[in-house]
Amino acid sequence: MQETLNKYLHAFTRLKRGNTPLGIAPHKPVLLISLIELIEKGLVTENKVYVNADLVGTFKENWQLLVNTLHQADFTQPFYYLQSDKAAGKPFWFLVPYPGCQINAHIKSVNTLATTVAYGCFAEDLFLLLNDAVSRHTLKAALLNIYFPATQQHLRDSEKQDGYIHRLEDYILNEPQARYRTIKIETEEDVFVRSGLFKKLMLLPVVLQGCD
Repeated sequence: MQETLNKYLHAFTRLKRGNTPLGIAPHKPVLLISLIELIEKGLVTENKVYVNADLVGTFKENWQLLVNTLHQADFTQPFYYLQSDKAAGKPFWFLVPYPGCQINAHIKSVNTLATTVAYGCFAEDLFLLLNDAVSRHTLKAALLNIYFPATQQHLRDSEKQDGYIHRLEDYILNEPQARYRTIKIETEEDVFVRSGLFKKLMLLPVVLQGCD
């Protein structure tokens, strides 16, 4: 296991990231940290990561805690482009489309992404590694130390009781009484997360749909 851990530590600390006028893009490490958190919380129990409110909401919540540049919090970008990163010469992140669908380019709409991609998945040895608590903690700590040395304490200190997801849940639950807290629903991703959380909180079934 140590050899496998070393392989992914090397890959995770050398992610391919775009160099923009705002600085080097932080999207991929935020996504990986978010994926690790979903496994930690038991929200991902098999090697299938669905495009849902838990995933997109966790990404946006971690973005607010960790990113201190003016980059746009675009979840769809790293979800697609992480496929280009490799560990020991082999990809470790894959997207599996619904039958009849193709993923030939970055899909910028999260709603289109959710109806095109059945799920994302890790290389099998990485998924096994992420299910080991010690290895998972080591990989997450490495991501925080390398990419967010100045803001990682915000994530460690936060119990997320007043974070992005909690505020959206509060917004939904108190909407009939119009007792809103300060929150802006501006982007398609915000609406996607809000809709998913509404279905979850109101115990409505979520139906995954593929392409026609």
